Amino acid sequence: MKKLFISAFAVMLALGIAACGTGQSGAYPKTPKEVAQRFMEFYTAGDDAAADYVLFDGRNLLELAMTADAARTKTFPEELAKQKERGPVKVECISERITTDEENGNPNLEVAYVECRVGDRTEYLMLVPVDGLWKVDITVKWAGEWFDGM
Repeated sequence: MKKLFISAFAVMLALGIAACGTGQSGAYPKTPKEVAQRFMEFYTAGDDAAADYVLFDGRNLLELAMTADAARTKTFPEELAKQKERGPVKVECISERITTDEENGNPNLEVAYVECRVGDRTEYLMLVPVDGLWKVDITVKWAGEWFDGM
């Protein structure tokens, strides 16, 4: 009985250490709002972990003249470097709306729109489900920022 107790305790301790070892990220968030919150925290800090929450083949890649590989290996790391220079800011995602993407001609595609307060500005993110996980379509954010300056 004593060996069983020690074995059970060792397993529980190992699981506890493994859970702590996942650091800040922990388990993948379940809701679009939670994903957006975690993404924006990592993104505004310039942390590479933000990539875990990104859809790298979003709908605007063609308009941005970018491939999924270039977005993943070049553009996104460059954006993170810019964010890191600015330093982290307070992030609070305040609302989410889950709907279909009818306005873009995709009535069968579920999407989520999340509103976040990032420092003194408001950011709107679009997320789509990929293999059961919500992912941020960063190309929507890029397109908005890049085309605003044109």
